[in-house]
Amino acid sequence: MIKKLVLLSVVILSIFFLYVRNSDTYQLKIWSIIPSNSLMVFEVKDPLSGWEKFSNELNENEFEHLKKIVNRELKDFNKFLNNKLDVLSNDNELIISLSKTSNKNFDLLFSTYKNKLDFNFVIEKLRDSLSFEVSSRIFNSHKIYEFLDGENLFSAVILGDVISVSKNSLLIEDAIRTSNNKDLQFRYVNNQLFNQVMVKNDLGNIFINFLELSKSFQDHKHLFNNLPDKTFLDFKQKENIFYLSGFSSNSKKNLNDSILIDDDMVKVIPKNSIYFTNSVLSHKINKDVIEYGRFSFKSSYSNLNHEIIVFDIVKNDFFELSINDFKDDKIVEIQNKIISEVLDSLKYKNEKIFIYKGKKYYYISSNYNSMTEFEEIYSSNNFWRKDLKFSRFLTNINKDQNTTILINFSELSKNYSFLGNSILKEIDLISIQLSSVNNKFYTTINFNTNSNSIEIENDNNLTFKARNKLISKPYVYFSHVDNSPQVITQDENNIIYHLDKELNKVWEDSIDSKIISKPIIIDYYNNRKKQILFATKNKIYCYDRLGNILPGFPIKNPSKSGQIDDINIIDYDKSKRYRISLSSGNKAFLIDKYGKLLEGWNPLIMEDLLVEAPKHFRVGGKDYILLSLENGDIFLKNRKGSNYSGFPIKVENKLYEKIFVDLGQNIRNTSLVALDELGKTYVIGINGRISKENQMFRRSKNSKFKLLTDPLERNYVKLSVDNDVIYLREKTINFKNNNGFTYQFYSLGGGKSFLAITDPKEKLSYFLDMNLEPKFKNILNEKEVSFINSKNISYIYTTFNKTLSVIEIKN
Repeated sequence: MIKKLVLLSVVILSIFFLYVRNSDTYQLKIWSIIPSNSLMVFEVKDPLSGWEKFSNELNENEFEHLKKIVNRELKDFNKFLNNKLDVLSNDNELIISLSKTSNKNFDLLFSTYKNKLDFNFVIEKLRDSLSFEVSSRIFNSHKIYEFLDGENLFSAVILGDVISVSKNSLLIEDAIRTSNNKDLQFRYVNNQLFNQVMVKNDLGNIFINFLELSKSFQDHKHLFNNLPDKTFLDFKQKENIFYLSGFSSNSKKNLNDSILIDDDMVKVIPKNSIYFTNSVLSHKINKDVIEYGRFSFKSSYSNLNHEIIVFDIVKNDFFELSINDFKDDKIVEIQNKIISEVLDSLKYKNEKIFIYKGKKYYYISSNYNSMTEFEEIYSSNNFWRKDLKFSRFLTNINKDQNTTILINFSELSKNYSFLGNSILKEIDLISIQLSSVNNKFYTTINFNTNSNSIEIENDNNLTFKARNKLISKPYVYFSHVDNSPQVITQDENNIIYHLDKELNKVWEDSIDSKIISKPIIIDYYNNRKKQILFATKNKIYCYDRLGNILPGFPIKNPSKSGQIDDINIIDYDKSKRYRISLSSGNKAFLIDKYGKLLEGWNPLIMEDLLVEAPKHFRVGGKDYILLSLENGDIFLKNRKGSNYSGFPIKVENKLYEKIFVDLGQNIRNTSLVALDELGKTYVIGINGRISKENQMFRRSKNSKFKLLTDPLERNYVKLSVDNDVIYLREKTINFKNNNGFTYQFYSLGGGKSFLAITDPKEKLSYFLDMNLEPKFKNILNEKEVSFINSKNISYIYTTFNKTLSVIEIKN
């Protein structure tokens, strides 16, 4: 009998437990499914009307991508809900939480009360439609629905009265786990944040987890050291400035709550700064409170960033620096124990300490080049406050705060690929400020859009604006009339432009596709007048200087099974009876200037892809035609296509770089220079013998090797390029390289050679001499540059969007 009573009690208790559990789940509050490790949480009442209010208050050109994307997502979500989005939104609230789901991925979880929405009815409608594939699975006793719409996968779950949707099913699983464990719930863990006074009729509330967020910004983690772990913020918008303000939770960090910082320090940060922080720290030995500034700015001579620490001269007299330390030179290298300890506490590397003394502040860096470039900025007063948009932004931030952080977000985001989406690219400047109030920190975050960014053009002498975006470099040649520079370029609609020395348009014409070769200057009629020859993937064109296409042109691609990859011109004995060589995959062709295929080359079929079109040179009264293949085979052939003695030869690794012909006065002094993909150089004689081999330094398996030839093909250099270093003739420079970069070499004679490196994403070109020291300042530019030097003046031809420009630099 006792056993039966015990068993009955267990059954009743089990039923009661299940009832309570199911009852709790049914009455689940929306905040009970938001994970505590969320990086950001955005809460908004009546989301549809809130979005309408927000978007209507924005100017037409502000956050264009945001408006476009949200409106598209709302349309898709409405379709997903079978046009019931208004039913779901009215008198409801929406919580959007951002979580990190992998090293480089962040995903959103959308949660709301299901309201009057009949979710089962929606699912049945979706099953009946052809738009979605509907499936389900069980996770922790809850049914997860998955909806596939082409490439888009939505996952959803209903927990009590709450519906959660995400494009990442891991977040749906996380929401289920969170609903069953208070210790995982954002509101329960951060209860102090919810005790703040929340403003009504604003755009919503934002909760930011700076502690978790900092883990994704390893290179700038020191910025977060000045911030509380977490904060709650109201969200408002006025004109194109967005205001977030509220109180932060208690933090374990020793934040500045003692003194108000010097607002003047912001006035001396460079125009091209990435961030600026202004706060205080306590010196661990003598307990002095030290105010400091810290900023990073982009170099004008490379693609590196410089970081500088700033201290007030008067307030920090305990540094024990003497005015005599700065007698001979404004920049001095010192050894100072106190300064070294302070820099250590700021997590600032200081193997060496260089100081520049300004009127009011000491500027400190561990890099001498950083100091010299800052001194140049300081002397020319090229400060950020002089930028109109930044100056306007400063008027909207608070004065006399305990901590201020200013971020040039459009620049900072370039360091982190996960910030590269189109919405975040619309953010320009961010300010974060802390003010100590009753043992808490009142946090203010402002940001603006870059929709109205003021475009600053280079100080150009001449410009030309094309109809459409330019897609080719400016090709420069010299007129046969007056020897003045002329320019050929092309836009994205395949319009060719010929410009005169003043960049006035001489003519334009529409062709079939993009130019794939550099324009070659020929004298087609042998009358000392120049014509321009170039190729697209389908045709070969030739124009005179007035824009008339020559008879017989365009010549169609002779290859029946591939496109034209490259062309070269051959003039055997300077008779102007030109031959045109071209490559198409593994086929080599020679045609005369009328387009007729030549015997032995119609086509010459090779075993692998050609690196370039057949190249001609003449030495010792003989004509040589050079062919190189990606598999490492190198051929020297005669006019008929037969191999010379000793050829072909094969190098050890694959070939991707064009071979340099080191042309001498005779066969003995002439050689071929080849560089294979693993950095091995081969000097090859005309007799087919390798006279010299040399292995370039290979820092890693990712090292890339380049053989760069100057435009006149009289000289060359070899580069080794890693992700973050360039090697040239035993010289190195830290330089962040990318696969899309282009590298050019210009040899001016007399040792005046230099490299031009163009980053099309950043739209900048960098110029380095042969010691890898800066030659010119960085120039706004997208494609490869062209360069001429005349009477000690350099002229650099650049492109940016629709504009072609000439920049004049006095040497």
